[in-house]
Order: sequence, then C-alpha cells, then structure tokens
Amino acid sequence: MSSHDVLIKNALIVDGTGAAPYKAELAVDGERVSSIGSDLGRADKVIDAGGKVVCPGFIDVHNHGDLSILYYPNAEGYVRQGITTFIGGQCGSSPAPIDEYVVEGTILYDLIHEMKPAMYYPSGLIKRAEFNPRHRELVGWEIDWHTMGEFLAKVESFGISPNMVPMVGHGPIRIMAMGLDYERKATEDEIEAMKPHMKQAMKDRCRGFSVGRDYDPGYWAEKSELIELTKIVAEYKGVYQSHSLRTGLRKARRPGEFPPPKINGIKEAIDVGRQTGAAVEISHLGSLYDVYPGGSPMLDEAAARSTLKVVDDAIEEGLDVSFDVIPNTGGYGLYSTTHLVSFLLP
Repeated sequence: MSSHDVLIKNALIVDGTGAAPYKAELAVDGERVSSIGSDLGRADKVIDAGGKVVCPGFIDVHNHGDLSILYYPNAEGYVRQGITTFIGGQCGSSPAPIDEYVVEGTILYDLIHEMKPAMYYPSGLIKRAEFNPRHRELVGWEIDWHTMGEFLAKVESFGISPNMVPMVGHGPIRIMAMGLDYERKATEDEIEAMKPHMKQAMKDRCRGFSVGRDYDPGYWAEKSELIELTKIVAEYKGVYQSHSLRTGLRKARRPGEFPPPKINGIKEAIDVGRQTGAAVEISHLGSLYDVYPGGSPMLDEAAARSTLKVVDDAIEEGLDVSFDVIPNTGGYGLYSTTHLVSFLLP
C-alpha cells in the first residue's frame, strides 16, 4: 500500500477543468499533488476534509501585493482566501526600476505623510537617502535595490508564502528617464532612455509590462511611447497589461474639463497589441458606456454588451486579448467590491 506525505480524505474535489465536483481522496508528496482517487493508502499526515471543497489555489491576476510583500511576506490575507499566486506590478506601478527616488514605501501612509505632508495629492516618490534611515528604524531593512532583478532577489531572500508573478510598471521606467519632469510628452531621446530599463526588467523575469493611464506619470504618455516599449515586451513573448484611460488624470479638473470617452481607453490598449504583436490584458474591465439616468437593466445590458463587443471583435481579428474584472456590480472600485464568492455561485 502506498505511503504519502499528506493524505486528504472525504474531499469534494473541484479540479478547475470545469468538470462537475466529485468525492475523492487526494495525496500530496513533496510540493506536488501526486494522486487523486480512492483508497490511496497511508500518509504521515491525514486530513479529514469532512466533505469540504478541495481545489487548486486561486490566481489573483490583478494585485498590488508586490508593493507590500516584503512587509507581509506570509501574505495571510491572500492565503486565507485561497489565493496561492498573485500577479503584481499593476496599473503602471512596480517596486523597480528605481534610482534616486523610491516608491516602495507608498503603503506606509503614515510615514509618507510624516516625511512629505500634503493636503490633497501626496506623492509616493521620496528620495532614497531621506527615506531609508527612517524606514530602517521602523522595519529593520532598507530599500537597497535598483532593478527588478535585485528586488526579486530580495523577495526570495525573505521567503514568501504565495507565488508572485512580477510585471514591471511603466511609471518607474518613465521616471528613470524623465525624473520628476514627467507631465508632458516624452522626447525621442527620453523614450530611447526608457528602453534599456524595459529590456532589463524582461531579462529579470518580469512577465510583462503594465500601464496606469489614469495616473501620474502614465497619463502623460502618448500611445507611440507605449508602442515602442511594448515592442520589447513582445520580443520576450510578454504581456501588455493596461489600466486603460477611462477617468482621465485622477486629480481635480478645471471647470469645463471632462473625462475622455471610456471606450477609447481599451481601443488604445488593443491597438498597442495590434501594432506590437504582444498579448493584451485589460485590467478590471467594466461597462465603458455611461447610462444616465440609471435604473434600466435593458440599457445596462446594452452598455455591457457594447463594451464586450470591442474585445470580441479584436479576438475575431486574431489578436490575443483578455481581461479581468473585479467582482462587483460596477466592474471596478475597491469600495464597491462585494465578495469573490459571488463569482463562484452555481
């Protein structure tokens, strides 16, 4: 009779293939599921699932945990939700590349406000030389990396619970080339200066490139800049992930200024893929046509279908386009999110 490291009995298996759930035993040896079936033998550790679901870990395809993983390497909040892999580096932000200015401390809001108080629009950018001494007092380590490769080595030295798939953000790459003078179109020389940072990040095992088109500094880029950088991503068979332009720069507008047409944002993202050959992932897609006044299910459905048709047409064209959503009625927004379980109901 076989002997295993771990044996889970009386489990309801949901295997992720779309097949109907079924009752079985599951054996684990080392770091792998070695067998699923009945009467699998003995084990050093036996767990009675009591009829509960046993399934593959969830993959969170849009996550900013790369900015906090060194502070919370066990990532209990993810693991307790069944998330075993997350894709970080979203919306144009990532922990590297960095030089004089660092961005990692943006999750330490109290520290940022202490060092750079601001009434309306606090900046997460702070000089490394100023930030590190205070940061070391609080957490015991410094932000000592410059490239994504060096950051990932730091993560591996800490040891983390979930798997992390890194993306490199457009924001830090743009700042490396333009400094804080980023509220404008980049010159050709500046775009050329961005390219080595992109190439290095892809060599450092980043899965792709993300942009945040509603935020500084990504808002100020022209599509031609994004295309030039994504050409490098395509060379590595990477993914272009777009927080598409839909609200416009998320700062106060002058009277008479209006947000851009939301649908144009995903059209831009798709065209970047079309012109570079890179796969495109549209972040937290929601209905991109406003219905006012609201309250009409028929009009809401028409707006959603019209949004999805743009994606469907791109796929029909032969482009590699996909999207993720936030499980709520509006499609996006931390403060309107309900529960992941709403997507798992039968």
